[in-house]
Amino acid sequence: MNAQATTTIAFLNGNWNEGTIWTNGAPGCFDTIIIPFGITVNVGTTVDRTGCANDSILVYVAGTLSFTNGRKLKLPCDSDVFVAAGGSIEPAGGGGNSNYIEICDDIYWNAGAGTVTGPSNFCDGGCPGTGSPLPVELVYLTGEMKGRSCYLNWKTASESEFDYFTLQKSDDGDNSWVDLEQIKGVGNSSIPSYYSTIDNDVFSEEIYYRLKQTDIDKTVEYSLAIKVSQTLDNAFFIYPNPAEINGQVVVQIPASGAVR
Repeated sequence: MNAQATTTIAFLNGNWNEGTIWTNGAPGCFDTIIIPFGITVNVGTTVDRTGCANDSILVYVAGTLSFTNGRKLKLPCDSDVFVAAGGSIEPAGGGGNSNYIEICDDIYWNAGAGTVTGPSNFCDGGCPGTGSPLPVELVYLTGEMKGRSCYLNWKTASESEFDYFTLQKSDDGDNSWVDLEQIKGVGNSSIPSYYSTIDNDVFSEEIYYRLKQTDIDKTVEYSLAIKVSQTLDNAFFIYPNPAEINGQVVVQIPASGAVR
């Protein structure tokens, strides 16, 4: 699945079809649809995206995806629905198929199955990268430019046998990644951990950042890359961890345009 074309992220509670709660408008034929932790999005009308030709969809639920009675979510073939730890899918009050999630004409979840909590997933054609857990469950990586300094923050939901982060930056987001700083991780934790640092050496109109994550046995994973612009002052949300699902994704800023 290609998750690089279009992404929209919910930043307010509300209904699926309310464009004002999403960074890039109400989800249409988006590759990646993200509901962050603490956000509830309700399917108040039946959402049918089966007409999205040649466009598989990833719905990543770190918050709550809820349904009004009788409403459905229908996705095209090769689409995936991932529920992160702490996330949930919640039916209305009806039973059986009063609510359901359909992918490629097959029902993967219905109201009769009850509330789904993460980690869980529904994947048409098999779920990629679910064989072994990561040492770090990264919730977000954010960047905010102030003058020639970039203030970076990130959050992990949990850590297991983890050693340290290496903050890296690049001029183009594809090549020539440079190590900036090594930050020791908490190591083992089942509760959220928060990190921050400042890059005081920014001389470009835009810059890309990512985290190299090294666990105790020296296994390495990389976060998705974010782009920070001198003209933008909002935080970036980044989901999901790429080692479990995808490569890079498009990152959005509330009430702004897309960045990658």
